Amino acid sequence: MNKKKNLKKIRLLRQQGNKAFRSWFLKRPKLSKFLLGILTHMKKSSIYLAGGIVRDIITHKPNRTHDIDMMIVNCDFKELGEVLYKLKKQKIFGIKDVVQAGKLFPVYKASVLWNTEAIDIALARTEVSTGTGHKDFQIETKTVSAKEDSSRRDFTLNAIFFKIRKKRGTISGNIVDYQNGISDLVGKEIKAVGNPRKRFLEDPLRMLRAIRQKNQLSFHIEKNTWESIKILMPKLINTISGERISVELLKSLEANPSTMEDLKESGILDLLIPEFYLCKEEIFTKTLNNLKRLNKEKPSKILLAACLLSEIANYEIEERKKEYKDKKFKGKFSSEDPDFYTPQIPLKIIKRLYLPQQKQISYLLYCFLIFKNIKYISYPLSVCEELFKNNSMTEDIKKFLRITDVNGENITQIDALLEKFYENPPLINGIDLIEIGIPRLDIQKILRNLRQLQLTLDIRDKSILLSKADNSIDKGNI
Repeated sequence: MNKKKNLKKIRLLRQQGNKAFRSWFLKRPKLSKFLLGILTHMKKSSIYLAGGIVRDIITHKPNRTHDIDMMIVNCDFKELGEVLYKLKKQKIFGIKDVVQAGKLFPVYKASVLWNTEAIDIALARTEVSTGTGHKDFQIETKTVSAKEDSSRRDFTLNAIFFKIRKKRGTISGNIVDYQNGISDLVGKEIKAVGNPRKRFLEDPLRMLRAIRQKNQLSFHIEKNTWESIKILMPKLINTISGERISVELLKSLEANPSTMEDLKESGILDLLIPEFYLCKEEIFTKTLNNLKRLNKEKPSKILLAACLLSEIANYEIEERKKEYKDKKFKGKFSSEDPDFYTPQIPLKIIKRLYLPQQKQISYLLYCFLIFKNIKYISYPLSVCEELFKNNSMTEDIKKFLRITDVNGENITQIDALLEKFYENPPLINGIDLIEIGIPRLDIQKILRNLRQLQLTLDIRDKSILLSKADNSIDKGNI
């Protein structure tokens, strides 16, 4: 009974998917014109839509991605290029540029005026792995069918095609599903095409991609696929470039913070960021909660990365404070100095994972730790102003402090603090202090001290503030 019910759902989804494609093309007349142009020049070839766009249209989520991937069967790569360049010369197709992409795969990228992303147009191909990793392949394109191409795809739900036809001067077609991807869409299952071990050996990044798509789509990973991930990840993680790992990691966290639980269960988290196990479950649980709060804010990649590492940074500083209290700390800064709160462990992780915009991530973590420990720092108002002064990251800092629930005991409203800085700008600079005889080595400390006094006492007169610097010199309190 359940099998009959499932078959009925599969047929229904296929029917609805074909209707969804017709509606999708009607809303994209420029894409339809582009496809008609290719079909007119390549009458012996078959054209398919492929990849995530097909899945998303079938599941009525066509706006999830702007990527349009096309596959051509029964065509020579040189011939395909000649057709695309010919269409480019005709303005009605809106093609800005056509370039051959990559050295390994037969793909053209067509940049067009009517889509934000370039369209990938590839020949159907088979791939025979000649080693471990994404680069070692023997590629074949001659006489390769759509079915053969589908068998080298990563997951069944990404191996569904839509065959494009020309019917009475308009675009038509139908869903083609050689790997039973529709069935897995109905079952909400991420399943490797064929042998999962073979798929992951061909491209180990697919293991991270499985976790990302699971969380993006709210699906589950098929048992054999999941077991292969847990077995192979420790063996293959070092064959994946850091840049590719960081892209998948941040995409996964952006899709769903619960990615963290999958990364932990699969053993990937232990391999990528073993520092999470500094303090057993506490760091992991706090990080997961922070990421869940951040997820509601539509965060940037910088915020995601900083949030991922914030509790590790906090743990490091707490341990450093204990060492300082026990007089075991070997650093040159005291706990009253903001430099004392510069984290080191997260900086190593940031570099190891090749995270993007590393300086900005590090700066967010530094601001987080300063505000968390503001009660220990000398001249807190001055130091806080330095964090925000002329900084394009102000909104990110405010959002991050709000998410991590850190404002400091003496600073409850960041906006009110910024307004205070704006209303009473600094009266004294380093040159003023040099002119009254303050040694250069002491300038930063004295400037912070005077700015703290200016803001605390609401001083608006430069001479009054300078007199306090004179008093400091006279009393030897520099």
